[in-house]
Amino acid sequence: MKGSFEKILIFFISFATIALLSVFIVSYYNTKKVKETGDVVERTQEVISKSDNILLDALNLETGARGYILTGDETYLQPFNKASSQIITDIDTLALVTRGSRNQQMRISALRVIVDQRLVYSKKIIDERRQNVDLTEVEKAISNGRGKIITDEIREILAGINLEEFSLLRQGKIDNGNSSKYSQLLFLLLAALVFVILGLIIALSRDQKAKKKIARELEGSILIAEQATRKAEEANKLKEAFLANMSHEIRTPMNAIIGFSDMLSKEKLEDKGREYVKIIKSAGENLLTIINDILDISKIEAGMMAFEECPFSVKELFKSLNVMLMGKATEKKLGLTFTCNDNIPDHLLGDPTRLTQIIINIVGNAIKFTQHGSITVHASTSRKENGKTVIDFTVTDTGIGIHADKLEHIFERFRQAETQTTRKYGGTGLGLSIAKQLVELQGGKISVTSELDKGSVFSFSIPYTESVSDLILKTRSREKYDMQDLSKLNILLVEDNQLNIQLILSLFSEYNLKVQVAENGSIAIEKMKENTFDIILMDMEMPVMNGYEATAIIRNELKSNIHIIAMTAHAMAGEREKCLALGMNEYVSKPINATLLFDKIYDLTLTDKNYASA
Repeated sequence: MKGSFEKILIFFISFATIALLSVFIVSYYNTKKVKETGDVVERTQEVISKSDNILLDALNLETGARGYILTGDETYLQPFNKASSQIITDIDTLALVTRGSRNQQMRISALRVIVDQRLVYSKKIIDERRQNVDLTEVEKAISNGRGKIITDEIREILAGINLEEFSLLRQGKIDNGNSSKYSQLLFLLLAALVFVILGLIIALSRDQKAKKKIARELEGSILIAEQATRKAEEANKLKEAFLANMSHEIRTPMNAIIGFSDMLSKEKLEDKGREYVKIIKSAGENLLTIINDILDISKIEAGMMAFEECPFSVKELFKSLNVMLMGKATEKKLGLTFTCNDNIPDHLLGDPTRLTQIIINIVGNAIKFTQHGSITVHASTSRKENGKTVIDFTVTDTGIGIHADKLEHIFERFRQAETQTTRKYGGTGLGLSIAKQLVELQGGKISVTSELDKGSVFSFSIPYTESVSDLILKTRSREKYDMQDLSKLNILLVEDNQLNIQLILSLFSEYNLKVQVAENGSIAIEKMKENTFDIILMDMEMPVMNGYEATAIIRNELKSNIHIIAMTAHAMAGEREKCLALGMNEYVSKPINATLLFDKIYDLTLTDKNYASA
């Protein structure tokens, strides 16, 4: 009996020893995991803090340099000089904190290169400004936006560094969860051993406190991440506001430049004067193209790029494109041909405006890089896909071609095949990127093949629905109606910019159109109380009362259904929808296209009357 008791006691002691060893192992493992997770949290907080410092340094570099370049005021250089030295120190500190991560070190190496480029570029422009060299070149350096592009690249790299750290945080949270599983096993083991329950409670109590501390730190890190997200959203809103403001400030004078050059070209001028007018108009249109490209990118990024679903004919669209682009091709003595296969359906449903934009971008690019030979645009039907007809388009040129190793980058924004391409041929490097995104957003694909010094072939396909009804083309030109019809209208122009007022009055006077002018929305409302108007041409940005406020009062307080056309220099994503939601009937962006404006006035005021009389 005694021997049996001793055996039982020995077994129990052995079992208790093994259990205690298990307890010690599990406790050690939990403590180690808690400490590792705590280290990750602390490092993540430090990385986020240093990233914010570097981003602030980059913004100080940009604002300080831009402020001095634009004003010549030396006080702007104080934050620039301070940021120049501080940003290198902050990058070195960030590299030290993340030294255990190969991915982070690669990002920081790229960050150093970009920051060095930013410093060299900014100091070069500052020196040129200080030495009073040709300020035209300095202004070009500002307008090309290179400084902002570099700052955006710095922001993207820092965002990647922060995302990597957040990934490590999430992994720490998973490990901490696994630690909880081991704790549960520990409870089961200690439950079998009554004499170690007290020790287990103490150990678990300490373990839970550590976990709560980690949980609090994790919550703090999540809060930091949410704050960083809000800051990014605020930065995006600031970017949108900046682009909208710049669009308005540039488009407003561009409206006068292009409008008056159009009117001047109709006058009897000497050859040299006519050439000067042509150059002014071409320069204005080139600048407007750059602005439109930037705004299109903004719309795509914001998810606000909308596509219409209206009937159109590829053959008819090719005819208008041929007329539109033939002038540029003829100037360079190039052949330009648009052809269609017989199997192209006569009637399709889709967005002809965006298709026009895609083809103009690609053909314009082909004309730019072709010195001799021709450009051919061809359309054909290849197959049906998900109940839609896929239309294949090819643009073939005999231009300079593209290096094989550059083809994969040709559709990237701000990228051109060679670094000297921009200097020699001009352009923003956005046209092909926009074309690619417009094709893909409509469910299509785009590609390119090329041979150096022989030419390139851009191919893209878009699925369209075949129209089951007869195609009704609603496009209309001034020749399709009598301008005397419009001369019977009483028009109210609400505009504060004197150049734009003079332009509209000059344009309307050619056709004897009657127009009154109100310099802001408040004056417009007073004039409406005293006169009867058929239509209002409403600018959006004005002092005292802007176009948005005036329209709201006209619709809600005056209860008037008068036709209102918004004429705005804003062309950001959602601007058209905003105007229509306020109760405006139509929308045209500046610079104003006279033919389009007359068409919209006619459609709103006289179309129904003409159809009834017909």
